[in-house]
Amino acid sequence: SWGDADCNGKVEINDVVLVMSYVSNKTANVITQDGLVNADVNANGDGISSMDALAIQRYLANIISELPESYL
Repeated sequence: SWGDADCNGKVEINDVVLVMSYVSNKTANVITQDGLVNADVNANGDGISSMDALAIQRYLANIISELPESYL
């Protein structure tokens, strides 16, 4: 589901951490292909960036009501 970067069935803060870790070092912090699709929630279609982590945080804080936040 949208935002579930680790594909555990829930959108949680650990998904934010995983996305940020992946952005900082893609080699050391691998995300599955399904996880990459799930995590691309800001400007969906442009790949993974720190903006995706921010969108997941905004969703968890109930600032936005659904993911993806925007589309490319």
